Amino acid sequence: MFPAMNAAALKAQSAEKVEAVKNAFKSRQSFLDFITVGGTTLDQHSHAGSNKTWSNEDLDPTPPEKRTWRWWNFATFYLGLSFGNWTLGSTMVGIGLNWWQAIIVIFVSQLISSIAMYFNSRCASVYHIGYPVVARSVFGMYGSYYFVGARAALAIIWYGVQLFSGASFMSNILRCIFGHNFTDIPNHIPESIGITSANMLAFFLFWLVHFPFCAFRPYQLRAFFWFKSIVVLPAVFGLFIFCMVNTKGKVGSVYESTLGEGAAYGWFIMHGINSGMGNTATLITNQPDIARWSSTKSGAQWSQLITQPLSVTLSATFGILATAAVNNNWGLNLWNPWDLLGAILDKYWSGSTRFAVFLLAFCWMVSILGTNIAANMIPFGADSTMLFPRFITIPRGQYVVEFLAFAICPWKILASASVFTTFLSGYGIFMASVVAIMVCDCKFFYALDLQKSFREYLLNHHI
Repeated sequence: MFPAMNAAALKAQSAEKVEAVKNAFKSRQSFLDFITVGGTTLDQHSHAGSNKTWSNEDLDPTPPEKRTWRWWNFATFYLGLSFGNWTLGSTMVGIGLNWWQAIIVIFVSQLISSIAMYFNSRCASVYHIGYPVVARSVFGMYGSYYFVGARAALAIIWYGVQLFSGASFMSNILRCIFGHNFTDIPNHIPESIGITSANMLAFFLFWLVHFPFCAFRPYQLRAFFWFKSIVVLPAVFGLFIFCMVNTKGKVGSVYESTLGEGAAYGWFIMHGINSGMGNTATLITNQPDIARWSSTKSGAQWSQLITQPLSVTLSATFGILATAAVNNNWGLNLWNPWDLLGAILDKYWSGSTRFAVFLLAFCWMVSILGTNIAANMIPFGADSTMLFPRFITIPRGQYVVEFLAFAICPWKILASASVFTTFLSGYGIFMASVVAIMVCDCKFFYALDLQKSFREYLLNHHI
C-alpha cells in the first residue's frame, strides 16, 4: 500500500524532517525556503525576473516510473467506488420513483456518466497530465484558475459530506465496542447544530484516520484501493442477504410511484437521470487526476466503461430492496446504511450481532475512506498545486483539505433526500458544461497531437 521502507531508513528520514522543521524557524528566509517546493524558486525554467511559478513536480507530466496503474487496477478501483452507492436508489425513491423505475433511471444515468468518463480520461491517459493542466489547455493559463478553484471549493464540501458518512459508520463501530457507554455520552452541543457530542467524537476519529493517507500520491495507493474493493463487496452482499432473509423478501408497497401521468412524469424521470449523473459528477470531472497514472492509453477507459454502470446499478438495487423490506416489516423509515445497522443493533442486541455489525461497519467505513481519498482528497491536492505551485504539492494540498473540512456542516446537507438531490443536481449542471468543453477541445488537440511546444507552454507561460 505504501512505499517499502525499512526501519532504519524510516528513522533516518524522520530525523531529517525533524531537523528541517527546527531549521525552518531560525529566520524568515529559512521558513520560506522550507515551505517552497523544490525547483520552483522562479519558474520551471528559471527565467530571470520572473515572479510567477507555473509548475512543480505534480503539475508536470507523470514520469514513466510513476505510471503504475494497469487496467485491472482501474477495474478494482471503480468496482470499490461503485459499490458505495447503496443510498442512490433511495434518493431516487425520495423524489417519487418506484423501485423498478429507480433502477432503470440509475442504469441510464450511470451509462451516460461512464461514456463521459471514457472521453474525459483520454487526454490524461495519452499525455499523463492532471485536471489543472488540462483546464489550462482549454480555458487558458489565467481562465483556468476559476474552474480549478471552483472544483477545489466543491471538493471541500464533498470531503466534509464523506467525512460525516464515514463518521456514522464509526459511530456504529464505537457502539458495538462500548455499548451504552458510547451512546450515553452526555451531549454538550446545542440541538440546533444538528450533531451530538458522541457523533462529533466519531467524526473526529474518522477525520484522524485520513491523516496517514494525506502523505501519499495516487500511484502509491494502488494496493489500498484494491483492499477497499475486496472488503466492500462482502459487506454490501452480506447486509442485503440479511435484510432479505430476515424479512422473507417482503418489500411491500412502501415504494410505489407517487408520480402522475403525462409531461410531468417525463420531467421527473429526467430529474432522476440528472440526479444520478450528479452523483457521479466528481468522478467524471476528476478523470484526468486518476487516468494520468495509467501505464497504457486505454487502461483507464474501457475498465470503467464496463465496471461502473453495472456495479452502481447493482449496489443501488440492493439498497432499494433491502431498505424497502426492512421499512415494510419493521415499521421504520430509513435509507442510510448506518441507520440500518443501528436498527439491527436495536432489534437484535447480542454479542454475535455486535460483532457482525462491527465487521459490516468497518468495511463500509473503509469504503467511504477510499471514496473520499479518490473523489475529493486527490482532486483538491491536484487543484491546490496549480493555485499555489510554489508552496503546495499534492500531499500538502491533501493536508489542507483535511483541515478545511471542518469549516462546513455536512450533517445538514444529508438531513433529507430532497436537499441532497438538489445539491447533486446543481453540482452536475455546473460541472457538465466544464467537462463538455474539455472533451471537445481535447479531441481537437488529439488531432494536433498536442505538439510538444504547446505542452511545454502549459507548464511555463514564459516560453
